[in-house]
Amino acid sequence: MKEIVLVFFGGGLGSLTRYSIGLVVERFHIRFLSLPVQTLLSNLLGCFIIGLLIGYLSRCPNNLMRMFAVVGFCGGFTTFSAFSLETVNLIRENAWSAALLYIFESIFLCLAGTILGIYFMKH
Repeated sequence: MKEIVLVFFGGGLGSLTRYSIGLVVERFHIRFLSLPVQTLLSNLLGCFIIGLLIGYLSRCPNNLMRMFAVVGFCGGFTTFSAFSLETVNLIRENAWSAALLYIFESIFLCLAGTILGIYFMKH
């Protein structure tokens, strides 16, 4: 039960952090080409944070911290960080073909899913 509560609060904090980044980007009119900067910043920062957390937790394992920070916070902040971590884990296991397939599937199938979802809602 503790784990569920920690994931819940960590996820809420991660979502609020992502929302806050969007507010800052909007408030200060931060632009980079025509890219969605708030999403890019959230994904980059989330990947960096999950890397720091996994590095720290590999030296000092703490399942409750992992539930709050990795699963909860990073999960609420960005799912791209989980995708990146899973890909790195596949590469560490020398499962290169699985890693490349996962990258391909994650990007192209998710884009296809979004396109199909929009299509079905319009028709």
